[in-house]
Amino acid sequence: NAEYMGHFLSVYFFSLRKMGTCGSTEKDPHRWPTEKEYAKLDTEALPWSWATATTRKVAAGGKQERAFYNAEGLKGETVVREPGSLWAQQFVCSSCEDCDFFICGPMDSLTVDECKNCRFFVGPCKNSAFLRDTSNCKFVLACGQFRTRNVTDCDILLYSASRPSIESSKRLRFGCYDAYYFNLREQFDAVGLSVFNNRWAEVHDFTPTAASYSHLDAGARYATLLKPLRAALPALVGE
Repeated sequence: NAEYMGHFLSVYFFSLRKMGTCGSTEKDPHRWPTEKEYAKLDTEALPWSWATATTRKVAAGGKQERAFYNAEGLKGETVVREPGSLWAQQFVCSSCEDCDFFICGPMDSLTVDECKNCRFFVGPCKNSAFLRDTSNCKFVLACGQFRTRNVTDCDILLYSASRPSIESSKRLRFGCYDAYYFNLREQFDAVGLSVFNNRWAEVHDFTPTAASYSHLDAGARYATLLKPLRAALPALVGE
């Protein structure tokens, strides 16, 4: 009944605050509210911590410049986008070589074109991650839909809510997404992806050959593919 549901919701939101998944206070966005403060708050209006960070950036300086959502022609660089900074936006990476990308969602989608010898940590994308004309790269990424075309010699630790689709690609090696940083679970929820629905192994090959794809060893971990997350995001990943 309504009384029971009201009691359930109050306990639920209080538990979320205790676990650090609800938003912070307006006066100090970096501090969780006390129990007395929390009792006065409208829980439905509480922002996520990473959404608050994005709001502060937009309010302070307007929309991010186009270059913030694109990486083009880079060599030997490390590119970081912190959680919340790409909310509802697409990130496009093209013609980069020997770079490290730490693109921490949530975001709308990812496109990677003509990249070589790069390493990508990406997650989570509400819609698609599309890789094209790319070679000798390593990916740890989460997305609603995964697609490749003319991609060769890449290792991919993948979360995909739908069947991964590959086309005209060779020597792709797939494994299960295994990574973590602060608020990752909440970001999955925010873009409508269930952590219990990972179809990474159900690859559909539009141009099947014996050399199209295989699976990584069961022990493959993101730390073996990429630089440590703490190197790029020390505030979000503990020792």
